[in-house]
Amino acid sequence: MSEANQKHESESQQKPIKDAINALDSLLTAVGFDAGDLQIALEAIKQAKEHSPQPKQDDGEYRYFLDRTLIYEKKDELIYKRADTKTGRWYFRIYDTKSNKAIKRALMTTDKTQALITARTLYIDIKGKIDRGERLKPITP
Repeated sequence: MSEANQKHESESQQKPIKDAINALDSLLTAVGFDAGDLQIALEAIKQAKEHSPQPKQDDGEYRYFLDRTLIYEKKDELIYKRADTKTGRWYFRIYDTKSNKAIKRALMTTDKTQALITARTLYIDIKGKIDRGERLKPITP
């Protein structure tokens, strides 16, 4: 490939980038900002993303669940602590395949053994209601 062809190809690749930069500069000027303001905003977004719960890379589980423990052998029935609270309370979660929704309840305890006992009782109650097709939430007047 000749040097002239390489130069022409390089210029044709840079034209969309230059157009995008000019469009961004025009947009920032139109709303009263400059490149420094954009850099500050992008840094703030980067920091917010670093501090928010993110999915784990290895198994696809979210960091929302701390100390996750299965109630029985199924993956969809578990107790866990929430990562975004400081109370240390345990929560119960079961997935309803009929309505395609997760059902969650606070167990109001910080003791894991008590949470597991309460969760197993709740599991029997809620699973029975799901199997019978009953409403899980009461109708309020």
